[in-house]
Amino acid sequence: MIYPDSLSRVAGFLKYLGGGEAIAINVICGHYEHSGFTGKAVVVRLDSGYEWVSWEQAQYVPCWNVGGPLFTTEWLETGGTAPAGYNYEPIHDKDLEFSHPKLLQCSDLHALVQWDYQLVNTLGKSFLNGTKGRETHAIHPGGYAVRVLEAFPGMGTYGGRATAWENFEVIFLNPPRLSPVDYLEERVATFMNLKGDTWDYVWDASRYCAQKTRPWRYLCEEIPSYPEWSETIVRIHLRGYPDVFAAFPQTNDRFPHHESCGRCDKHHPLVFLWHDYPLWMHWPCSPDREFVVDRPATPEDVIDAWTHSSVTSGGPFYDWGREIDWKPKPGDKWHFLYGIAPNRDEELRDLVDAWLNPAAISCSEDLTVDYDLGQMMYIIRGSGKGPTQLTPQRVLVNPLIRWEKWEGAKPQAVALSEGRRYSVKVEMGGDDLFLSIPGKFENHLIVELD
Repeated sequence: MIYPDSLSRVAGFLKYLGGGEAIAINVICGHYEHSGFTGKAVVVRLDSGYEWVSWEQAQYVPCWNVGGPLFTTEWLETGGTAPAGYNYEPIHDKDLEFSHPKLLQCSDLHALVQWDYQLVNTLGKSFLNGTKGRETHAIHPGGYAVRVLEAFPGMGTYGGRATAWENFEVIFLNPPRLSPVDYLEERVATFMNLKGDTWDYVWDASRYCAQKTRPWRYLCEEIPSYPEWSETIVRIHLRGYPDVFAAFPQTNDRFPHHESCGRCDKHHPLVFLWHDYPLWMHWPCSPDREFVVDRPATPEDVIDAWTHSSVTSGGPFYDWGREIDWKPKPGDKWHFLYGIAPNRDEELRDLVDAWLNPAAISCSEDLTVDYDLGQMMYIIRGSGKGPTQLTPQRVLVNPLIRWEKWEGAKPQAVALSEGRRYSVKVEMGGDDLFLSIPGKFENHLIVELD
């Protein structure tokens, strides 16, 4: 395990394949600088130029840096009935007493980072005397990561009854001199599912930092079929930077949630939509503690300070005055996929489909193969070296395989599909062998080792 205070480059990440092709991941634990602000960080840099960053100046919240703004899908957050006005989230932990990342696994083809935190208010007090979140982020060289959030509600009474449990919010961190109207399109987001349903959310740039916001909007009220969706995919449209995306399943086993939505009473996670181009300045890169829940910014604040803006939020429970006593079970887990969006919506759907619906696997009798949704990875165990066949349910995208406790030297590998041969990237990570087959596959894929 590697901690950010080790301040050292992780060895072995700048390797090259025989043909001179650079492998796509370089992991660094050390100091990170952005727009004049510096702090310790775990940084996963891709050959594409994008970075996944867990940075001290942002309370170690995991983000994608797309070249200017940083993008995150939030964390576990709650609000209580007392003390009034205070919410609880890790970004209030300005002293970093509870917020800590560490690098769990790494190879030239992936990185797995764990982030631990507590939900505290601006007084530094934790909800229910110790509510904790633990997240793992499995970063892939294709520019996307799987986020798994595990919740551990406290056993005390501080804060009273929970009025919400939120774990999803599309947030952009704006460095100084960068305003959300500079890069967020007015057609700010497209919501979609795997069946092909789509809906565009449109903002009005003239209402940037409007004193009077428009009424709240909710996805289940905008899209009548939304409660029947099996998954939510949202693409955020950026100007001058690549689009980004986030996706999560809506089934209760992969995304636990209350039995009824606070808006429509149907069984689905609630998703709501932020007002046009909002702006706050209490996070990141801010020691400010003199606020209750948030501190609105003005367009003038953008000149010198970091700010942040939100597009859409959601989660397993919102009270909305119902006075329901609901909280996650200790160890409940939620799954997300987020990152740099492929060029076309069809490609984005394929990626999410491949994540949520793994291929059927067959291999020799002395091997076992499982699929880890939390890492988007197939895991092989056993000492045999026979061929492994993956048969997609519909599509397979950039499959990544980890062969646990590999014995012997690093092998050569080849992949076969529909009579064609595909290159396989082969790397060691500790005692494990990692195999990556870049591409999209709709038929049997056979992986052979030499």
